[in-house]
Amino acid sequence: MCCHYGSRRQAHGNGLLSPLEGESRWGTVLGPSQLINISNTGTDDDKIESAKFVNFFVNDIDANLVLAAERGVPGNNKVCDAILESDVASEYAKITIEYVNTVGPNTEADPDALRPPADGEIITIYGNYHDQVMFGQISAEDAADGFFKDANALLAK
Repeated sequence: MCCHYGSRRQAHGNGLLSPLEGESRWGTVLGPSQLINISNTGTDDDKIESAKFVNFFVNDIDANLVLAAERGVPGNNKVCDAILESDVASEYAKITIEYVNTVGPNTEADPDALRPPADGEIITIYGNYHDQVMFGQISAEDAADGFFKDANALLAK
């Protein structure tokens, strides 16, 4: 688990941290805000119509101007450019698109590349300790100690 960055990493104005000494990866991942799937059931015509809808939803500039990046940064660069040039998106949406465009070249191509083994279980452990703190059952210090103990034990398996 890499939770201690300290002074070995340099922060950049774009929100990125430089790679650790001896590392080539930046350690930043951008994940999709949505996953759009097409069912494998139904007729061939249903599948074709579904694909047309997804294509429209993802690539049509007018459709995306209506959505105004409210569901995340579009994956199509032409759509992003149109949103940035329009007056329909919020300032927050435009800042988010610009951020993604800035950090994108320094991110991992594979979102799973930086996930440790047992990532899902570690998130569950964190959530359990978080809830205990929020309900006043344990102190934040005890939760931190318990979280690292349990997470490291899980990673050591």
